[in-house]
Amino acid sequence: MMFPGNLGQSTDEQFVTIASIDLQIDAIMRADPVTSLGLPQGTTVITNAETEEAKTTKQRQARRAASQTQCYYELHITSSYLIEDIVWGDRFSTAFDVRHYRGDAEWTFRHRGEGGNKLTVFPVKEDDDPAEVLREVSEAIQANFVEYARKVKPRIERDGQRR
Repeated sequence: MMFPGNLGQSTDEQFVTIASIDLQIDAIMRADPVTSLGLPQGTTVITNAETEEAKTTKQRQARRAASQTQCYYELHITSSYLIEDIVWGDRFSTAFDVRHYRGDAEWTFRHRGEGGNKLTVFPVKEDDDPAEVLREVSEAIQANFVEYARKVKPRIERDGQRR
């Protein structure tokens, strides 16, 4: 298996190459977002790999206006980043944004937060197993989501009680 990226890249460039949107979506889907977030039974998950810039909320409003569903949630992965720290050790964080829409184009509930953990595969070395690197990054993203979901689930439950 070829390494997905260039060993001569910086750590940040390696990470961006490896942590593709498809890898991130697969990791979150393995974490079962409906159960992890405590969403209503029967909630259908629809993924969207299109990247949005922070200032493109009009796309969200258009998507909401086009929806026939009276109530739905959106989960956005807003960023994944490495923090290289000599003292405390390298950390890896993923930031999320959950929004709940009810009857109109404006969200009625929003929670932004992140999950984080240690990730030790960067910088990738020539003798590293590419499959192992991909697995470790994917598992780290999944763990970050599970950590975030534990924080937001009680808030989503309280929001559901206010209906």
